Amino acid sequence: MLPLRVLGLLMLTILLRDAESTCTTDSNPLTLDPPEIVGAYGETVTVNCSTDELYHEGMYWRDGIKINDEETSVLLHLTLSDWNVKQECRIMINDSLECGKDLKITIYKIPDIVSVSAKHHGLMVEGTDFQLNCDIINVAPVQKLKVKWYRGNETVHTETFNGTSATPVNVTSSFVVTPERDYNGTLFRCEAELHLGPNGPELIPTKSSSPYTAVVNYKPLIQACPKRYTGVEDHFRMSTLDCDADGNPSPTLQWYYQGNLINASELLNRTHSGKYTAKFVNSIGTSETSVDITIEYAPLFTCNDHYEVQEDDKPQTVCEPKGMPKPTITWFKDGKGIETPQRWTKHDSGQYLLRAINKHGTANHSLHLDVLYAPVFKQKNNTMTITPGENVTFDCHAVGNPPPVIRWNYTSAENVMETTWGRQRNITVKGATSTNAAVYICVATNKVGSVTRSVKLIMQGENVSAQINPKIWWFIIPLTIVLLITTIIIIYHKCQNKHGRYNFVPIPDSLANKLNMDWGTELWDQYDIIEKHTQSGLELVEKYVKFVKERTEIEQNYAKQLRNLSKKYNLKRSSKDEPECRLSSYQSFLDILNEMNDYAGQRELIAENMMMSICIDLTKYLQELKQERKTYLMEAKKAQQSLESTYKQLDTSKKRFEREWREAERAAQYAEKTDQDINATKADVEKAKQQAHMRAHIAEECKNDYAAQLQKYNKEQNQFYFSDMPLIFNKMQDLDERRVRKLAQGYILFSDTEKHVMPIIGKCLEGITKAGTNVNERNDSMVVIEQNKSGFERPGDVEFEDYSQGINRASSDSSLGTPKGPMDLVGKNRSKNFWLFSKRSKLSPSTLPPFSTPPAPSPANGPPSPKFGRDPLSYCLKEINKTVKPRISSFRTLRRSPPVTEDFAHLPPEQRRKRLQQKLEEICKELQKEVDQSEALGKMKDVYEKNPQMGDPASLASQINQTSQNIERLRGELNKYETWLAEAGGRGDTLRYKTHTFNNNGAHDVHSPDGAHSDESTPDPSQAIYAEFDDDFEDEELTAPIGTCTAMYNFPGASEGTISMQEGEVLAMVEEDKGDGWTRVRRNNGDEGYIPTSYVTISLNK
Repeated sequence: MLPLRVLGLLMLTILLRDAESTCTTDSNPLTLDPPEIVGAYGETVTVNCSTDELYHEGMYWRDGIKINDEETSVLLHLTLSDWNVKQECRIMINDSLECGKDLKITIYKIPDIVSVSAKHHGLMVEGTDFQLNCDIINVAPVQKLKVKWYRGNETVHTETFNGTSATPVNVTSSFVVTPERDYNGTLFRCEAELHLGPNGPELIPTKSSSPYTAVVNYKPLIQACPKRYTGVEDHFRMSTLDCDADGNPSPTLQWYYQGNLINASELLNRTHSGKYTAKFVNSIGTSETSVDITIEYAPLFTCNDHYEVQEDDKPQTVCEPKGMPKPTITWFKDGKGIETPQRWTKHDSGQYLLRAINKHGTANHSLHLDVLYAPVFKQKNNTMTITPGENVTFDCHAVGNPPPVIRWNYTSAENVMETTWGRQRNITVKGATSTNAAVYICVATNKVGSVTRSVKLIMQGENVSAQINPKIWWFIIPLTIVLLITTIIIIYHKCQNKHGRYNFVPIPDSLANKLNMDWGTELWDQYDIIEKHTQSGLELVEKYVKFVKERTEIEQNYAKQLRNLSKKYNLKRSSKDEPECRLSSYQSFLDILNEMNDYAGQRELIAENMMMSICIDLTKYLQELKQERKTYLMEAKKAQQSLESTYKQLDTSKKRFEREWREAERAAQYAEKTDQDINATKADVEKAKQQAHMRAHIAEECKNDYAAQLQKYNKEQNQFYFSDMPLIFNKMQDLDERRVRKLAQGYILFSDTEKHVMPIIGKCLEGITKAGTNVNERNDSMVVIEQNKSGFERPGDVEFEDYSQGINRASSDSSLGTPKGPMDLVGKNRSKNFWLFSKRSKLSPSTLPPFSTPPAPSPANGPPSPKFGRDPLSYCLKEINKTVKPRISSFRTLRRSPPVTEDFAHLPPEQRRKRLQQKLEEICKELQKEVDQSEALGKMKDVYEKNPQMGDPASLASQINQTSQNIERLRGELNKYETWLAEAGGRGDTLRYKTHTFNNNGAHDVHSPDGAHSDESTPDPSQAIYAEFDDDFEDEELTAPIGTCTAMYNFPGASEGTISMQEGEVLAMVEEDKGDGWTRVRRNNGDEGYIPTSYVTISLNK
């Protein structure tokens, strides 16, 4: 076994040999200059690798040439074209030791493209988050990249990237901006910077994007609009008012008055004063403000020419002029200005001139003023003493305006008589006796008042016992004065006792205590409850806002549906010319639709006001409350953390004090034990005592530190529970109370918003009621008569046709005379339709063939001559068979309406005359307009000829020529329509049914040259009527069907001329569709009518 010393030496030798073969960082002899390469891609760099090792076996770069041992440095020329390039410098110290040092290489590349774009193609709207992207193309290394966002020249966002890729990559930086209206037109850009460290370029490689111009859309913001404005009548327009608002897109200004949109370019008058609403509208939103408009105008008197006033009335009650500003009034009497009297007197009656003046003009008005006053007697009450048998006269005369009526009240007697002298009424007593001794009362009365005057008649020698003894008055007067003074004293004392006396109602202690309660005192330990309660309160506000939003959506949908309903049932423009539109029931229905449209507008206003005054306001306030609550909770949390931190320090110092005190006790016990140990040396005892003393000192310091920490904690705890948290809780209480108060205001606004529009809604409903009351059924009936009166005469009785006379005559006469055509027989009917049950177009004169002539009249009081042909008997039998055929089917015969003609011949005579008269009036107006224009052009031409510098007369030639042509054309139309009107109006009833006929060579007059009517042109009126409608009773052979059709759908056939059908029903087709979409069909029972072609499938006969 080897000695221990030899073994140790062997191990030391092994360790030293291992150390020689290892190259540590501290012992590495290589130095790189520079130690790190930071270069751009493609750049060539040079690195020197040197050593201070004098003895080595060689140096080289990786993949390089090894140099000999005499060199102490080796250079590297490197082109940075390989993103993953690595280099290492190595040195061989000896055969067993080789050291190397890696060269740190960073290759960077500035981005090829840096551009800013919007993530979405939508609009940038104020208050709505909008994301911008910065696209950085082909940059390396990404981990060194820092992107800075600029708004103008202000840095608003910075972003760095993590990554390990050494090769170029494409990255995108996003920046979410909340646009404000001030951002409109602001330039946003981003810069890509490569922060390559201290060994990088001195100037940071940077590339910036092109600026992105922000176009922010925002609702209008009213910048200038007066609250009050005064304009002048017939000179001021709302469009001239300086009201401006900023908005993008540029807002349009709309003016509303009394809830209705007005034309701002119209001149305003005195009736238009009031509150106007300026509403600025763009696609983002609406802003509005109100302006009080006062329209000023010159004075105007709307007074009577004569006024009656009573004495002592104020002058303002007579005649008050209108004007704005309020005019000053000057009174003139007898051509002189007078001060306006404070009160009227009886002497103020007369003629006055009133002059009212304000800054816009002057107005005068003359009036006669009659001051009325109550009657006044010229005599006073008196007493007359007469002797029996004496005659006496009492006169009563009073003045007043109007003159009073006078009457006497007295006891009638035979010797008392009344006489009248003008306005004076007298009483005469003849042969006075004791029965005449009395009081005579005279009463004067007019419309202002009534007065009385008395005359007491006393007979001399009578005992006047009724008079009061004067001595009694000396007793009555003092007694009355004493009673009055006593009453005054009693009333005064009662009032004095109540003066200064107040009753104080104490507030109950429970209520007083409740009023003084707060969260900081009463809920000092209920942090979680307060946090939960305030959060619940905010959630209630959010819930209410959501509720109001849904209510506004309901209102908007309701208003939209009402508008669509009104639009659906409103007459189209093409339908407003229909005759029914003149009826009051139709007009009232249109008024109801308009009122419903206005009503829908008020519902929209409710929704808009609720959204603006409740939803938006509460939402904004809610965000403020949330932020404020968050601040208070953070303060509470911070205070709690501070207290907990102090408590931890206290607990640490307490445990340390406990530990050190125990150590001190053990050290003291050990020192005492060592001192009592007889084997312990003095040094041991001294050391133990020093150790005990040191431990006791440390324990004392820990005790003091613990006491200080305890004092600090108690102080902070008191501060926490009695100051900090109560203050925070009270703030949260105030926040919650403000939240409740604001929510209560929202509740009230929910009702008030609708109350504010209730008056207008009431007006809409009143308008609907008024529309109902405006319906006049009698007037509608008259309108129907006016629109539809045909003017035809009722048909006369059908004459009896005695065919037996014709037979007898045929048997007796050998010659029947020249036969006439079938149209000559008045009793013979050409049609089955009777005019009362057929379309009105059957009544038109145009139903006669253009070249037909009316039938010749029959001989007077004789039947028409029938056409017998060769067999008179068979012809008569045939006519009898035709007469007795049933005529029910004739009422089902349908005819298409005749085409509309220029002369309105398709209308009945009455309607035709009205339309022709209306057309004539229109042509006359247009003709007068052209004539006026022609005269004006002629005058202008004369002016140009006299003053060539004003214009060239030749330039008016084309206009004059065109006007002349228009006049000639209109005169031709006027003559044409006058001719048609004369034909329609005719002479008497005969011309009412006369048609305008033409022969082959042109038009001919219906009158003979000598003025008499010829038989061929002027039929008898009754014959004209029956010739017009004689086809109503003619048999008509049923047309053979040309095919069949099967109904695919139900058709009600409610309109005139149509026929109903059921799905699957098969009908006979009588007439094909002529291009108007209708096909004529017939049922098996003979009913005929038109049906829609698209409702059936058709099968034609082959």
